[in-house]
Amino acid sequence: WYVWYKIRAEDYYHFRFDVETHTPALLEDRFTEDIIRRTVRSWRDEESVVIREIAEDLWDISEGDEEVFVNLVIQLVHQICYNETTYTKYPVEVLVEGTGDCDNVAVLAASILNAKGFDVVILLVLADGGEHAMLGVNIKPPDDLYEFGREEAWYYEYKGVKYWLIEPTWGELDGEEWIAPATPEACWCIGALVGDNPWREIKVVSVVEVKG
Repeated sequence: WYVWYKIRAEDYYHFRFDVETHTPALLEDRFTEDIIRRTVRSWRDEESVVIREIAEDLWDISEGDEEVFVNLVIQLVHQICYNETTYTKYPVEVLVEGTGDCDNVAVLAASILNAKGFDVVILLVLADGGEHAMLGVNIKPPDDLYEFGREEAWYYEYKGVKYWLIEPTWGELDGEEWIAPATPEACWCIGALVGDNPWREIKVVSVVEVKG
């Protein structure tokens, strides 16, 4: 089944024309606490009602199960088509345009989670040597992934708190053996669930914490 959300044009334009966040910059240069926190917390804005609606709907579907809720958020953002950008998008922009790169999609996921009160961290990392954005969420240790063949769950500890890893991006649409993210088969792919780490090596470069 499908769900459609209506987003008013004026709400989209409210964010689209924010010149402070839309200044072209490399990932490491636009990855600042001010910009990341502002975009993640934009769910509080009047123009971001759709983010709050999505968070409530996914929470209802999960029946209050935190891990299921987080995995539903992951499944949703994995349907965003990957496309490199030179600026940080607000979550509403990503939804309307249906595209974004790693930090855009990480911010969208973090915003939905934060709207339900979850503490999150946005991570700028070197993943197998390349710059990448991921996120983590503070929930109890996840265990659903073990039902899909995983042997361990990954987390990043920050200020004594464990944040379970989330890979915000999905594979290339035209890539070999591509699997649609909103299918049961996708759960067997490493990166589909909270606690997954699809990378051989991760080095954390910068962390932005956003409390719920």
